[in-house]
Amino acid sequence: MSRLAVICTLSVAWLGLGPSGGGPDAVANAAQPAPGRAKTPGRPSVTHKFATPHRAAQGLWALAALVGRRYGLPPGLLQAVVWSESRWQPTAMGANRNGSCDVGLGQVNVPGCDPLRVAELVNPDVNLRAAASILRASARACTQQPGRVGCSVCPWGRYNPHSLGWCARVEARRSRTINRFVHRR
Repeated sequence: MSRLAVICTLSVAWLGLGPSGGGPDAVANAAQPAPGRAKTPGRPSVTHKFATPHRAAQGLWALAALVGRRYGLPPGLLQAVVWSESRWQPTAMGANRNGSCDVGLGQVNVPGCDPLRVAELVNPDVNLRAAASILRASARACTQQPGRVGCSVCPWGRYNPHSLGWCARVEARRSRTINRFVHRR
């Protein structure tokens, strides 16, 4: 684990935003990997590979749908981005080579990995609004100047302009989401 990733993990643990509740004991345990949870009878099932119970993920899914509508995003887009970026894990964090880190459901970039900004973005509502704002700004920029970096594949490609397959993954997830939840009603 890189030094920046350890700093980000310790910041989240110390601020009490991780699953352990925070404080000095959480910092001591923060660098240790969480034990895997096997699916057993009587326990709630969990999403794909992260330990977010389905009930919590459904609440986050509904929140993402609401935020997406408020920001005028296409149906299922914000949910597809969240799935692609964090698999619905609100405390997901990623360290970047340039000293920044990606935080929360939408993996919103925080320059310098500022602990206060990280603490703010671990809140799912704040993170989803930030991600929706970035997606809306990306779509507007790509509409106004189609030749910009990241605009060639999809209008929200500036959300993650350095990944060539990102738009394809998000669009595939979005179409599955729409087919599963929108067309069944």
